[in-house]
Formats: sequence, C-alpha cells, structure tokens
Amino acid sequence: MTFVLNAIQQMNIDAAGPFLGKLDMTRVAIAGHSMGGATAILALEQESRYKAAIVLNAILPHSLPVSTETPVLLLAAGRDQWSAVGRQVWGQLRGPRFAVNRRGAEHVTSTDEVWLAKDLISTGTMGTEKTIAAIRDYIAAFLDINLRGQSVHPLLIGPSPDYPTLR
Repeated sequence: MTFVLNAIQQMNIDAAGPFLGKLDMTRVAIAGHSMGGATAILALEQESRYKAAIVLNAILPHSLPVSTETPVLLLAAGRDQWSAVGRQVWGQLRGPRFAVNRRGAEHVTSTDEVWLAKDLISTGTMGTEKTIAAIRDYIAAFLDINLRGQSVHPLLIGPSPDYPTLR
C-alpha cells in the first residue's frame, strides 16, 4: 500500500502527467473489503499519510496488532453480533470510529458482485439499489467529516429512517 501511495504522490508531482498538482495528498483515505479491510487497518499503523480508513466487511485475523488514532469506518454485513476479534479491534481504535452492520446482507454486498450478479446477492430487506445507496452515503458522510472537516452528518449519529436495517 505504501508503494501505491508513493506512486500516486509521484503522479501528483510529475510535470508531464495529467495529475500535476491536482491530488490533495493531505486527505488520503484507504479502503478495503474482506482481507483488504484487514490490510487497510494494518496500513494505518505503517503509513501516516492515510488520514482515514474504510473497512468493508473485514475478515480479521485472530491477532491484529493495531492501535491507531486515525478515523475508521467499519461497514459489516450480516452480523448477528461482533466477533471477539472484531470487539478487540474496536477497542484498539483510539480515534474517531463508527461501525455499521447491514443486517441480512452477504459478505460480497460491498463489492461489484452486487451489481454483476444483481438480485442473486442477499442485501437484506432494503434491496440492491437502496443497499448500494446506503454504503455510498455512509462512506461519503464519514469522509466528509474526517477528510473535509464538515460537521457531523445525521447518518453518523444513530439509526437512520432511510436505512432501517442498518445498525
């Protein structure tokens, strides 16, 4: 992930490239799904240039040495309760943190699979389009607060009447 971040930073300073000076490297977030979610959390420990993390239904190893003050959004799917490892990671997050569980949703709901195999992936009672909108809206609200300095968004205060199956 450091290699990728370095490459993006290089694109931002490449005088011959199309991105010269167009990327705000002070407001970079990392996101990952499944094992990529665990990677995103670990990247926070190793790379201070990440200012926020989006963790989509992470598969967490039994031991995840993380203690970060960087803001983290955990978007889970189909959990009846958080695992012991999930609770441990939650307790080690020292900065702004927010967790959302999409009841009735499958592990791959946060991926392109939900579009590619439309109506074959369980999204819970909200359906595909509303589930996609919820994921997009929660991520946008979280990043607006933590990267853009906007005020607290109602989605990040508590349950939303727009997305009743999200907790």
